[in-house]
Amino acid sequence: MTIIGIAGCTGLMLTGFGIRDSVDDIPSAQFDGIFKYDVAITLSNTDGLEKLEEYLNNNEKIENYVKVCATTGEISNGTAKINTTVFVPDSLENYQNAYNLTDYETNETLKIDDDGIIITDKAAEILGVKAGDNITFIDGDDVYYTFKVKNIAKNHVSHYVYMSKDFYEGTETDDYLQITLTDEEDVPDGMAKLRTVYPNLMQLVYDNSRTRQSRQVEVTEHVEQKSEIELFEEFYEIQNNQPMNEEQQNFVKKLLEELH
Repeated sequence: MTIIGIAGCTGLMLTGFGIRDSVDDIPSAQFDGIFKYDVAITLSNTDGLEKLEEYLNNNEKIENYVKVCATTGEISNGTAKINTTVFVPDSLENYQNAYNLTDYETNETLKIDDDGIIITDKAAEILGVKAGDNITFIDGDDVYYTFKVKNIAKNHVSHYVYMSKDFYEGTETDDYLQITLTDEEDVPDGMAKLRTVYPNLMQLVYDNSRTRQSRQVEVTEHVEQKSEIELFEEFYEIQNNQPMNEEQQNFVKKLLEELH
């Protein structure tokens, strides 16, 4: 028993060291292998950009620099959402001095271009998206944008999206549009939010489990035998193609109690 106990403890120690070494390798893989820059300078606005560029251009110790617009928000596949940071390089000529983007499967070098966005692998896995799919980006002002995924990049820490400046700015916003959202829950004030980006939005529709299946309400002879909450739950499921959750059930029960 003593020998087995020692062996077990030794195994745990070795496993612990292995996990520590693996975790220690992650920052190096991210900040040496993918993020190639040494220092990041963040400006909250462009007021001091001209002076900063002058300093960078005249400093002999600085080999190069890359201007990048970075914004945070959420990306969604219609059902799930995750936090992300979007990087938009000012130029496609030198961004590789800052970012080394490679395909998550083949390790081939990826290039940011005007044909779509690059999303990091863990984000793609969580959202269940692949190259060619569309995702929705929700910015800090709760405005929705739809982008096509062109490539999926290897990444180790956090979730990122990369796109070109022309692709970002080239999104047609003045066309007369019908936009389809795949969110399972209706977006509050969805039309108003989308019109801040697409002023000529004509119609907003939903493509989800509720709208994909049209079901008719069937009248039965046993309606009198069901309680009010049962009838409401049945009607809700027919209309939305999914049952009420616990929070919704409690809300209806409370509402019915107040009415009585």
